[in-house]
Amino acid sequence: MKNILTNICQFHILSNMEQQRSFSTAQLARILDKNPRFCINWAEMGIFLADIQPAAGYASRREFSYAGVLRAFLAVHFQNKYGFRREKIKSIIVLLWDTGFFRNWAENFPEAREVCSLTVDQVKGSLFILNPYEENTLIMDSALSIAETLKAWEKGYISAPFTNMHDMIAFNLFELKQEVDKKIAQL
Repeated sequence: MKNILTNICQFHILSNMEQQRSFSTAQLARILDKNPRFCINWAEMGIFLADIQPAAGYASRREFSYAGVLRAFLAVHFQNKYGFRREKIKSIIVLLWDTGFFRNWAENFPEAREVCSLTVDQVKGSLFILNPYEENTLIMDSALSIAETLKAWEKGYISAPFTNMHDMIAFNLFELKQEVDKKIAQL
């Protein structure tokens, strides 16, 4: 148990250091196991976001924050593991970005006590997508409060919460972030 806690603490130190770093398109491509052209294409479509330095013309350099890398990683995960169409990926990713999900995920990840807990706290650090293959997709996570969910509903981003829910995908954000950090450490 002590070794697990030590590894988690080391992981959090790495995460805090990586938050301050920017990543080029080439580095993002290596993290995602994609080629740079794929990253440029998805950035031009608005799925990836070079939030530190957007492209400013031909052959200009894009720079992604740690939150931007998490956004890209989750988008690719949606496509590779679940076969989501690019339009669906973009709608989910943009909603999550607009609500501050990625910044919260990058900066305020659950502490080790929550990760190791065997109580209801296991729900923290998870992302739930309800009806993922339909128009009336609903997204819930520990960063989206009820008020934010209702705002998203009022703006038409989501349908009435939990109406006709019949399919759900759950993501363990700790595991996804750990995978990203391992790839960053290999750069």
